[in-house]
Amino acid sequence: LFRPHTVGAFALATALSLFAGAVIRVMAQGLDVSPTVKTPESLQKVQGNTGDPDVDALLEKGRGMIAEIRAENDRIPDSSLSDKLEKLENLCAEVFRAVYDKPAKASQIRKFMDYYLPTTLKMACAYRTLGERNSFGGEAAQARKRIDDALGVVLKGCQKLLDNLYRDD
Repeated sequence: LFRPHTVGAFALATALSLFAGAVIRVMAQGLDVSPTVKTPESLQKVQGNTGDPDVDALLEKGRGMIAEIRAENDRIPDSSLSDKLEKLENLCAEVFRAVYDKPAKASQIRKFMDYYLPTTLKMACAYRTLGERNSFGGEAAQARKRIDDALGVVLKGCQKLLDNLYRDD
């Protein structure tokens, strides 16, 4: 319709571009483009206080560790290990929920909080570090395998703890 190199064609192209930009700006105004963080529903439910400051501090410490493990998980490209870490996060959320519902059960999870969660965080950090260094030799592969196996043991222990917490119920 128009000659491609005339002043009128350039003016029309500029006007159409400004119009399209304005339409896109109006359409995109209400969009939330912030990154979303997956938090298990049961972990969201234990955000309040139980009334016992010691139990509240324990749950807050646990939520902090789970957040750190989740951050490490986001940086680990291995889907198998990431699935295990997500499963662990969900199990921990259920454990915290059981303690949140009955604060008297807090003493049953102290070893889990003081040993298993920090150890899991260290293992996730070590796994990520091995991946970032592009270490694919025999020793690195064995270390990754041992971490993967140990995480399986932690998952079984967490499931057993959860079963024990609900046994009396």
